[in-house]
Amino acid sequence: MGRSLRVPAIGLAVAGLLLAAVLSVGTTWFLVATGRWDAAAWGVLAEAWRAVAAFIPAAVVLVAFQVYRADQWWKRVEWALDAASDDEHPVRQLAGLTALNELRRPGSWRPPRQDDRMFRAVGAALSRHLARRWDEDGGPGADTRGGAE
Repeated sequence: MGRSLRVPAIGLAVAGLLLAAVLSVGTTWFLVATGRWDAAAWGVLAEAWRAVAAFIPAAVVLVAFQVYRADQWWKRVEWALDAASDDEHPVRQLAGLTALNELRRPGSWRPPRQDDRMFRAVGAALSRHLARRWDEDGGPGADTRGGAE
């Protein structure tokens, strides 16, 4: 299946505000250029900007929500990477790897492309490191405590 195009809500809000501003400036320029600018036009322009201004708090809330969500996602990734690279505690390491796997699923928040590439590269390097370590130690279930023979 192909990738679906996901347009974030904040992108739509910003595009809507830009479109409203362009239409407002374009309409003003047209009215001034044709000599039809009068006191009533100022009232229409004021109403249009009031309507645009009503969406600004919603855009701010959307941006704040996206930033908070990204921050929480990266905190989870940081913990998972730290846990997955913990060679001293295999259970914590397994929990970190499981968390990393869950964090890259489609239902999770997705990072920007450049961060996603970095996230995948770190995950691949960690996977190679663990595979080498497990090969050297005899596998994840091998008893390396050196008990009685």
